[in-house]
Amino acid sequence: MRSSLKTILLFILLSFAVSCSSTQCKRKDKVPAMPNDTNVDQNLQINKNGSKPKTVFVFKSDGSLQCGMGQSIPPKEMAKELGDIKVYSFSNKHDGMMHIQVCGSSTGQINVFEISESDLKKAMSKGFKPWRS
Repeated sequence: MRSSLKTILLFILLSFAVSCSSTQCKRKDKVPAMPNDTNVDQNLQINKNGSKPKTVFVFKSDGSLQCGMGQSIPPKEMAKELGDIKVYSFSNKHDGMMHIQVCGSSTGQINVFEISESDLKKAMSKGFKPWRS
């Protein structure tokens, strides 16, 4: 009985050590405030009055699944789902969360879009979520 309990505890400790050996678990900045490597449309950066509008970031899963089971949707293609909402920048990022390692589960890759704050509710009605820093 004691031997099996020790074995179980050892297994749990080893499982934890292996699961936190990835860089995502060790990262201090789990979710950056603003995505890097963004594709920016310079023509959309400025309002008619010459100032940049107040913007927010929204995201949606890119659809990729582990073991190549899902089809990843590029951000430029997914931007079409936003319809008439102006997109100021976009990028594909990891969500910064740990994900179970099982074929068919999410990879954690998301498409992040910078949009006008006034369009946030409209984007959320289309299945996008606010990107919180």
